[in-house]
Amino acid sequence: MNLKKNWKPIIERFQVKLSKWKSKTLSFGGRLTLIQSVLGNVPTYFLSLFVALAGVIQTLEKMRNRFLWGASEEKKTIHWILWDTVVAPKESGGLGNGVWNYIAGIRKDLVNKDISVPSVLSKQPTANGVTWRCELSSNGIYTVCALRHRWDYRPHNIDGKFFWLNEIPLKVNCFIWRAKRGRIPVALELSKRGVVLENLTCPMCNEYEECADHVLVDCPYVRKVFEGLSRWCSVNTEDFHTVKDVVDSVSQRGMCHNRRSKILLAVYYGALWSIWKSRNERVFKKNRIPPDKVNDTIKSVTYLWVKNRGKLDKIN
Repeated sequence: MNLKKNWKPIIERFQVKLSKWKSKTLSFGGRLTLIQSVLGNVPTYFLSLFVALAGVIQTLEKMRNRFLWGASEEKKTIHWILWDTVVAPKESGGLGNGVWNYIAGIRKDLVNKDISVPSVLSKQPTANGVTWRCELSSNGIYTVCALRHRWDYRPHNIDGKFFWLNEIPLKVNCFIWRAKRGRIPVALELSKRGVVLENLTCPMCNEYEECADHVLVDCPYVRKVFEGLSRWCSVNTEDFHTVKDVVDSVSQRGMCHNRRSKILLAVYYGALWSIWKSRNERVFKKNRIPPDKVNDTIKSVTYLWVKNRGKLDKIN
């Protein structure tokens, strides 16, 4: 298996699993789930027997990266977030979509990751002789999971902690995660990436440049939506000016893990999602949805999410 051509069956199976039509029909959350399942299942047999070549890993990762952002060999798309950020663990601010990446015991790669070989597996004298011990796990027993967690570790969170909520769809979680970083297709971000637009003005207020923070939080139109939410949820939103303000502030309430906190977090995630859908309705269909109608949508979608996904009977 020292030649890349010997890995052709694996590469071909990746191509079949991550086909172009699936990229078009799946949401961002669906594509994320698929590339995670492909990573975990398709190469398991080969990688349990052979050390993958660097070129093979690079090819497979390039295919997963293209698929996540809806690209192909023939069609290029904008990759909104660096792949290193995407594959970082969730506790480090990524999507928890890490890679096998030379995990089969190559000393040089372990050193590059600041992982000492003895910490992975070393001989330790005992009363009964000698035993093997792994310093990466609390019980001293080596597991692939322990090494994988250390391999993917980042010393600091990427743009702060993000609270992933099971009560809402994965695609909505992913949208909020991207919006917090400003990596959504608004006019200002598209222009930075070479997309030529007639103007960069917010389609909702026609006053300011359209960036993620403005169109989702600081636009006068959105302020009216938040006023309704404030009355409904008894949360002061006057100090919210960025998506990060909303997510961090409401997430602090959600960290206590009680039912009301999770519902409140779901409401504001649903608010950002519904505001974005309203913006798209304005841009692509020229329909302007009144703020009170957006509030009604937020209440209905949040109720359905929490009731069906959170196993709760009612929202107080």
